[in-house]
Amino acid sequence: MSYTLEIREQISIGGKVATSRTVVVADGLIAKEKLVGPAKVGQLTTRTDANTGVLTMENGHGIPTGRIDLYWSGGCRRGMAGTVTVNSIAIDAGAGDDLPDNSTAITAMAPIEEPLVIDGAEVLAIEMYSEALGQIVLAETDNTEVLTKYLGGADASAYRDYVWTPDRVATSPVAGDAIAKVFFSHGDSTRSAVMRAQLPYG
Repeated sequence: MSYTLEIREQISIGGKVATSRTVVVADGLIAKEKLVGPAKVGQLTTRTDANTGVLTMENGHGIPTGRIDLYWSGGCRRGMAGTVTVNSIAIDAGAGDDLPDNSTAITAMAPIEEPLVIDGAEVLAIEMYSEALGQIVLAETDNTEVLTKYLGGADASAYRDYVWTPDRVATSPVAGDAIAKVFFSHGDSTRSAVMRAQLPYG
């Protein structure tokens, strides 16, 4: 069985229209898709420095001690170490934007972790999708990031999808990497959102 990734694009300028088509045929496909629940609402109530502080969350937030991703107006930070004491979460480290000003409203989520094991040298294309503004991270066993994409723009049509093929960029973004897992998270506190990562290989 083979798998085909097909991209169709239309370009319009000056009254002229052109179309293009890219096709990747692969022997196999490794994919994960999750319906990721709503983010939890809170506030940054202590800002010690650019990557350290304390969150105060709403009652019943349900976030456990461990990895945590944050979202706020104009920014996000991922892979922080969160230590939970009831509704208080001490946060540290991670990657992404510097923490915002103290007292900024935030949403937070313990990202969904799924196994996704493949040698990056075998990957022929990559497709990622997020229905809400969020982050998808391909990582190695020790959580070293291989590829991170911030997807799901401010309106229904903006930047929901990322695609890599050799026709677009000759060098693979995962070449030489031992991918072991994928993390999904988003910052929308009002709804669940579909998120996925698909890697055709051969």
